[in-house]
Amino acid sequence: MKKLTIGTLIVVVVASMLLINIGCKEQTPATTTAETTAAEETTVATEQEPITLRMFHYAGGGTDFWNNINDSFMKEFSSIRIEQEVGDPGTYHQKLGGYVTVGDGPDLVIMEAGLSTMKYKDTLIDLEDKFGDIINDVVGFDIYYSDFDSSKELLAIPVASNGHMVYYNKTVFKEAGLDPENPPKTWAEMDKAIKAIKAVGKEGIALGGKEYGNYWLWSALMNETMTKDEHLGLYKGTTKWNEGSLADVIYLFEDMYKKGWFVEGAALTSVTPEAQDMFINGDAAFFVSLLGDAFNWKIWGDSMGYENFGVMKLPQIEQDNPLKGVGPGPLADSVPVWGSYAWAITKWSKNPDAAVTYLKYLLRSDVQERFVLEGGFFPNNLEGFDVSKVSAPQFATLVDWAKNAKTFPGLFYAAPEEWEAYIRNAQLLLSDQEDAKEFADDMQRVHDEIAK
Repeated sequence: MKKLTIGTLIVVVVASMLLINIGCKEQTPATTTAETTAAEETTVATEQEPITLRMFHYAGGGTDFWNNINDSFMKEFSSIRIEQEVGDPGTYHQKLGGYVTVGDGPDLVIMEAGLSTMKYKDTLIDLEDKFGDIINDVVGFDIYYSDFDSSKELLAIPVASNGHMVYYNKTVFKEAGLDPENPPKTWAEMDKAIKAIKAVGKEGIALGGKEYGNYWLWSALMNETMTKDEHLGLYKGTTKWNEGSLADVIYLFEDMYKKGWFVEGAALTSVTPEAQDMFINGDAAFFVSLLGDAFNWKIWGDSMGYENFGVMKLPQIEQDNPLKGVGPGPLADSVPVWGSYAWAITKWSKNPDAAVTYLKYLLRSDVQERFVLEGGFFPNNLEGFDVSKVSAPQFATLVDWAKNAKTFPGLFYAAPEEWEAYIRNAQLLLSDQEDAKEFADDMQRVHDEIAK
């Protein structure tokens, strides 16, 4: 197979976020509740003096994509002007913190799921009553409630969605004598498949264990053993890292490592370019990744051909396999999904109603189509999105999984310090410097330190 250079990969990744026509068919968009509501608000907007909305984010999907979306919005809502400030992801929260300190700044700011949003709750308006007419069509919004409690403030509204699952390389499957249309579904089947793959000189899972690739696998593993209440217990302090189903997650991770499922040197392997290159170039068969964002179905299709990769859920554990006395939990057959690229409206905004109009525009079915085809996002308005617009068969499968998701990733209940500790301990385990018990005990120590 032809090898990709890092430079080529960067071009491919950037291009995939901008192209419109890959695997698409043109159809007339259907009208949704969000469209009707936004249209009604046009009358209100046009009767006002021209106003300006300032938005601050890191331009997921590309700056050109957002410029085009905003231009279309301003043509339709001529009395509302959009000023866009794009920040670097690495310094975004530092800049946002400066706005919070002075109590003035953009009307609209981007939020990340979990505890990251809650630290800004005194700065954000409650959106619960603003989106009541369309909220049932919004995927994964409940992760943005203050304290994860639906009786409290809704701090942000997502306009895309995301989830954690597994991509597999069909070319590698064929080389190993495996059925490319029938990926492994159980832990035992996965072990058998990886043994066959390694027998032909290939690797199993391209894990970027040096960094955030561990998070994606952590998220998928939590669904194997834990309940939704146990996920929430990580935030409430009732779920222990070194006991029960959460400890089992770490023991499953250790089992994967001991069975040789990960690429050699996973502890020092970056997500990009190293793990990504291994998967694209056919050196590894599996990549635990995302429905949307920067490592999605469209990236793989554009870079390696839609016919050369498939999608699968993380294979389910079985009763007593691989852990004695442990079986699959109630979430094991589902993909963890959350609402992503969520926008919040600041309390200092002088135009919150116009900001709501803008966000409802982003959730309209015709605009959601553009999010997918132009920006490379995974849609949020799943019920309003016509999957036939995308001919890639992987996309329809992913939409079905997202519609049937039972919970969002349990890792969002963890504190930032726990995320950092997870990476550190995962690297130690992958380097044979600690075992699962030591891993779990250290995570609980960090959790207890945070609670003090």
